[in-house]
Amino acid sequence: MSMLRTSLRALRRYGAGLAAVALLASPLAHADTDYSDIWWEGPGLGGWGVNMAQNDSLIYITFFVYDAAGKATWFGGTMSRVANGVYSGTLYTVIKGDFYGNDPFNPTLSQFAAAGSMSFTASDPSHGQLSYTVDSAHSGTGAPAGRTVGIQRQSLQMLDVSGNFMGAEQYSLTGSGCGSGASPQTFFDQIVITQTVVSTSAMTSTVNIGIYDEQGNPVCSTKGTATQTGKTLEIPSGITTCPGGSSSTSARVYDMRIAADAGIEYRWTNTVDGCVIEGRVNALNSTKAR
Repeated sequence: MSMLRTSLRALRRYGAGLAAVALLASPLAHADTDYSDIWWEGPGLGGWGVNMAQNDSLIYITFFVYDAAGKATWFGGTMSRVANGVYSGTLYTVIKGDFYGNDPFNPTLSQFAAAGSMSFTASDPSHGQLSYTVDSAHSGTGAPAGRTVGIQRQSLQMLDVSGNFMGAEQYSLTGSGCGSGASPQTFFDQIVITQTVVSTSAMTSTVNIGIYDEQGNPVCSTKGTATQTGKTLEIPSGITTCPGGSSSTSARVYDMRIAADAGIEYRWTNTVDGCVIEGRVNALNSTKAR
């Protein structure tokens, strides 16, 4: 029996838990990744960067950059979603404003001007390409200026994703190996995550994700080396095992992050016997709160 059939047989619906699934599953329906974070070019290329604050289909972005004379300069604005992972908008510059030491601050002294355009295209939840142009009137050189550069989330400190969780798991199956039952599924699982730090400087750790049914019986587990970028972790090549399975399979766990009240969110994908499984997990932490 293949691991896929073994896994799906173990992942049965919980009759009494369906109401809870309906409540917990709603956050999983978000159309796109939350890109809110500090972003930069990466180690060795610091000194400038951008902050992104996302609210559904809009990203408010601020740049901390420098003009042609090396003076700190403000740019910013709002980008709208064009498609999942693709955002664009008008770039604004701050011309003048009230002195930061004044109390109360006088907002009528603030002046802004449209200075160009900007766009962001994500290659995955933690990396993407930022493009921006500044017109000749605001570039500081008398000529249009701009950049197109690869950026990534900036990590501040290691995240602790360990804990005992309970929540909803949604997954879909596509491909010839899935059989006739390849329809979206939702389950209510117990999830136990353990984490062991490998390197604080490289932001790496060993993470094990165990899935259990309502009686506490193991369903499947995924273990691998996780790399943190900003406030997300990714296991690019984890090993998944399930009871009764004849072999282990390689799975990708990504966009793992600490949610509200110390909960956990992550996405995963795996291919078994020609069937591509893609899942989302949103769970509450039953052991600790932050």
